[in-house]
Amino acid sequence: MELLQVPVDFLFNINTLILVMTTISLAQGDSKTLKLLEGDKAEMDFPYPCSNSKVTLRMGNQTPYYNSILGTASLPMRYSVQEQNATGNGSCSLHVMINPVSRNDEGACILNVYQGDDVLKEYTKSIDLQVDFPPGKASCKLSQEYKLGDWVSLHCTAPVGTLPGEIKCFQSGMRIPPVGTPFQTNQVLEQTFWVVKRSHPTFCCTSTQEEPVDMCECKDSVWEPSNAEQSNNTKDPCPKIYTVPSSSPISNNSTMEAIAYTQAMHSSKKSYILTIVCMFLPVIVIVLVFVVISGVIVYKSKRQNWKINQLKKKKSSVSQDKVVYMKVPTA
Repeated sequence: MELLQVPVDFLFNINTLILVMTTISLAQGDSKTLKLLEGDKAEMDFPYPCSNSKVTLRMGNQTPYYNSILGTASLPMRYSVQEQNATGNGSCSLHVMINPVSRNDEGACILNVYQGDDVLKEYTKSIDLQVDFPPGKASCKLSQEYKLGDWVSLHCTAPVGTLPGEIKCFQSGMRIPPVGTPFQTNQVLEQTFWVVKRSHPTFCCTSTQEEPVDMCECKDSVWEPSNAEQSNNTKDPCPKIYTVPSSSPISNNSTMEAIAYTQAMHSSKKSYILTIVCMFLPVIVIVLVFVVISGVIVYKSKRQNWKINQLKKKKSSVSQDKVVYMKVPTA
């Protein structure tokens, strides 16, 4: 009689499947969900009966990082596990704190209570830790798709997050309008903006859709008009103004540059409005010329009609003067 030989890989897959099904079964004892933002502090409590032979704590299918017999395994500095003493009802607990919490901490944190080698399923507790995070940093470069006079389009991309996000850009101290709505795939967030080619640097950054953005902190990516092919973040959108005593000569070039750039930002609003006016000035002139020509035509038409009416009245009065009345005979 021949024995059936089962491949080792098949046995490994079967064991993995059994482990996953066991995890699901164990997590059915008591399961909760904890939703946090990346950077927040996560605190979780796991109560269990003090009368047990062993308690373990693990993340998903990983090896337990806490064992009441062996102690706590090597954990990142952000993790801490504290044992709570028994209360009046004979219950103990584990207090787990993760500060700050990261997207890599996401998953099910499962407490298993043992009596001998058996798991007490009724005391199994699972907390599903869900960590939301915003989009990553923006990266922008000049796009060849849109051009209009001194206006060019800047194409920006950023890694997506779990929270709905958008990219915002500032130039000359003002928010730049986007060309269209944000476009998002499973991995990348994309958005395009109009910028003035012959103007000050453009500062771009990402944020969630409901999060206000401080212009002075928006510096994920910086586009320089003088260096259109590169994007860097070496400049400050809100440079500080340094006060120099009048008796001391100014020798610091960076200070001079910061002062000059700040003054330019204060006057940039006027130049921006002037640029918009110059863009629409030809249209305004054409409209005004059309209105004037239309007015002249209407005036001439009315003037001609008035002359015709006057001529008709004159002819009518002349014809009345030439009427010959019949003589009435006299006796």
